[in-house]
Amino acid sequence: MAFVFTAFPERLPMHHSASPGALSCFRLSLAVALVWLAACSAHAQEPVSLEPDLRWRPSNLQQDCARRTAACVAVDGTGSRSGPPEIDSEQLRRRNLALIVASSLSVGLYGWKKWWGNGFSSHFNSRNEHWFGRQTYAGGADKLGHFFMNYAGTRLMTKAFNWVGNDPATSLDMAAWLTLGIFTGVEVLDGYAKKWHFSKEDALINAAGVAAGVLMESRPGLDKLIDLRILYQPSRENGRRFEPFGDYSGQTYLLVAKASGVEALRHHPVLRYVEVAVGYRARGYSDVGGRLVEVGTRSLYAGVSLNLSELLGQTVFRQQHGTAQAVADTVLEYVQVPGTAVLGRIGLDD
Repeated sequence: MAFVFTAFPERLPMHHSASPGALSCFRLSLAVALVWLAACSAHAQEPVSLEPDLRWRPSNLQQDCARRTAACVAVDGTGSRSGPPEIDSEQLRRRNLALIVASSLSVGLYGWKKWWGNGFSSHFNSRNEHWFGRQTYAGGADKLGHFFMNYAGTRLMTKAFNWVGNDPATSLDMAAWLTLGIFTGVEVLDGYAKKWHFSKEDALINAAGVAAGVLMESRPGLDKLIDLRILYQPSRENGRRFEPFGDYSGQTYLLVAKASGVEALRHHPVLRYVEVAVGYRARGYSDVGGRLVEVGTRSLYAGVSLNLSELLGQTVFRQQHGTAQAVADTVLEYVQVPGTAVLGRIGLDD
């Protein structure tokens, strides 16, 4: 299996006109992606179901736990839930409360260290940030960051609430409301922070991220086909420091379609490892407290990537499916490893 390597955007000039060759390359990549997706749909033996499905299905981690402890979920021969040992409602309430408090405190402590160190005022400050415009303080990368954090937060918290003993539907409901509540609270506190301000765009895209998380959790067929990932490489603008949450110039957000999610390609010896990706990145922006200081550039990307999760499942984890694979699959569902994608770029501001 030959690995593919990311075309590093840092090596591209900051201010130049898109050459005809680069434009043609980008258009060709996008055309190939669209034709590939159309072919997959046309030859799929079994259509992807978009109907809501909240039936319980064990994760790899739960399957591993079921073989080791009586406290984990087991599935009988008919696929029905035999379930963990019953816990009383008071014990479950305490577990849920502990999870809610721990999550809220973690975000609050991070915010105090990174965002609110200058303190708060009694005046509520709000500002229009204009979404993805070039004159916005991060070229829209911050908006995708809000979307991604709420999306991933909803999905990961759903697994956490399920793990402590809640049924799948309750876990999803609690995770969605908790995630939305935490990040809405962050926005309100930003409104009173001396250095920041409330942004209605941030509040709205937080809600959109939660909705996307609920959609993917409730539709397993769509979840097998699509991933939303972040590709992060410390940027020159941030002094090459590793700050994946705040270094907007180092973030590329990718929407990925996986061949392994298409029935006709799922067992193909080569194509099962192939993905088609489209993405967005803004770089070169400089701000102080959310106020634009230096205007950067915005770019779109399209290309192919390697499905590392599928590759590891067929090699390293082929003989044993356990906790390590469950952790790897979870990480790789949200993170695009640098060096595993070939992306054509077209600058929106070149």
